[in-house]
Amino acid sequence: MFKNFLPIIVITLISLLTFAISVKNFGQRVGICVTTLMSAVAYHLAALGALPPLGYLTLLDRVMLVVYTLFLYNLAVSVQAMRLVEGERWRRLKSLKRGCRTSSQHWSRCYVWFT
Repeated sequence: MFKNFLPIIVITLISLLTFAISVKNFGQRVGICVTTLMSAVAYHLAALGALPPLGYLTLLDRVMLVVYTLFLYNLAVSVQAMRLVEGERWRRLKSLKRGCRTSSQHWSRCYVWFT
């Protein structure tokens, strides 16, 4: 069971590294977000290929739903930060960054709760 979740945990941790990248490098941030999202989708499809067709959600499906939500949230925050940098709204950007730290902690708690 651990071998099924280790790759997605690593992909998720790589995705969370975007919060450590400066907002001014938004191209790199968005690139990491999109790459990790595509990696998660590819892993999910590969994992589903090993299972027989089921009529209900497995634990892996539930975890992947949380991971997809986290990645899309991460992408939305990066795009919003990019828009704020282009508009030079630094004061609002600092409050967004403060809110992201709180939200990241909330999402990590949700992720642990589902697993």
